[in-house]
Amino acid sequence: MTAHALQDAIFIPDKEDKDRIGAFAASLDPPQTWATFLRYRASFLWKCCKWVIPPPEVLYPMVVKVFHTYGPLKDAKTGQPLFNKAAWKSAKNILSLIQNGYLSDPPGIALYYQIGLDSKNGGLPIYRCMHGTNMTGGAVHKQIHSQVPVSGVSPQHLYACLLDFILRHNLLVRL
Repeated sequence: MTAHALQDAIFIPDKEDKDRIGAFAASLDPPQTWATFLRYRASFLWKCCKWVIPPPEVLYPMVVKVFHTYGPLKDAKTGQPLFNKAAWKSAKNILSLIQNGYLSDPPGIALYYQIGLDSKNGGLPIYRCMHGTNMTGGAVHKQIHSQVPVSGVSPQHLYACLLDFILRHNLLVRL
């Protein structure tokens, strides 16, 4: 529950996308709502809605509220507060990062691009997110997984597979 509350405080749905999805949901038979989609079709929303991390002045109070709501609650098993001293120290560091603007989306820079339209769901746009390093560092790393044996091989075999992958990758990239 705490993780969802924090996620909801940090990631805010784009207003235009939320309105577009809400109109689509209302047109269904039976009519549905954004809340229904959020509860039962969250992966659909993550695919068809841009999410923004607001500027520090908006984000900070929302995250503080989550920390102050859930931090003092008692763990059902141990009876201890959910946040101990170390957790409160981490929370303080996170709030400092938020205040300095390190968590917020950079203003004026699009972090999503449209990769298509969802023909099964009213032609809603489908987006790809560029948050994190998936777009820059993930391209090579994603390919390694398919080239390396899953289990039951020696370290020498694994090393040989990695060398083979590196050679083929370097030959293709340099062409």
